[in-house]
Amino acid sequence: MTVKAVSRVVFITLLAGVTVLTLTNNQEVANPGAPLTRFLADLLLGNANAADKIGHFSAYGVLGVTIVPARFFLPRQVWRSVAALALYGVFLEILQGIGGVRTMEAGDALANALGAIAGCMVSIAISALAQRVRHARA
Repeated sequence: MTVKAVSRVVFITLLAGVTVLTLTNNQEVANPGAPLTRFLADLLLGNANAADKIGHFSAYGVLGVTIVPARFFLPRQVWRSVAALALYGVFLEILQGIGGVRTMEAGDALANALGAIAGCMVSIAISALAQRVRHARA
């Protein structure tokens, strides 16, 4: 399998997981990393109650990292990947509101979008660094 094919499988698997965790009502399943996210929220934001935002940011950050090598869009159109992930995060928040079991939060949608942007930026930086290393060895 090519890197692109593996990346697509990983991205789709992670996207399915994020979707299920976003829409599930079982908080024990949806928040397995709650102690870690509470710690990070307290450390980074000074508010352990913001753990949910750290979780959203992290989940979409990982999606952002994996969507770039999956190349669903042309390499120079990576902004479309960011936009697609951000819109998907908004869509899932709307579904939460419609479902009535969980609540829709604009802050979660913002955390999703910022995580997607950060993840894509990290992936692009890693790709550029790897390319420089390859060229240096050649």
